[in-house]
Amino acid sequence: MPTEGEMLYAHIESKQIYITRHQGKIFAGDDRCPHAGGILSKGFCKDGKIVCPLHRWSFDLETGQNIDGEGGYILTYPIKKEEAAYWIGLPMKKWWEFLFIFFYYLMSHFSPFFMV
Repeated sequence: MPTEGEMLYAHIESKQIYITRHQGKIFAGDDRCPHAGGILSKGFCKDGKIVCPLHRWSFDLETGQNIDGEGGYILTYPIKKEEAAYWIGLPMKKWWEFLFIFFYYLMSHFSPFFMV
């Protein structure tokens, strides 16, 4: 996990995520700035906000809202610590994606006509 103010990058389930620590608490969110696509993990964390390295847009670590008045936001994700592991709460997939995965599993394991 990051040290105080350090910015880390993670690629989880096709999502690009920044991870940082501010005042001892871990924060995570989308790693792309909505303004010009800047990589937020290349920016910095200061005073409870993450700052984009391209044009210095700032976003609140808790809410993801832009705090400089330009509008826009980034998605933030809850983090939970259990024993020696940290868990990032990513949004659930759509119900039809789960249905497709379930159908694929059933067909690939129980149907003699379905070849993987």
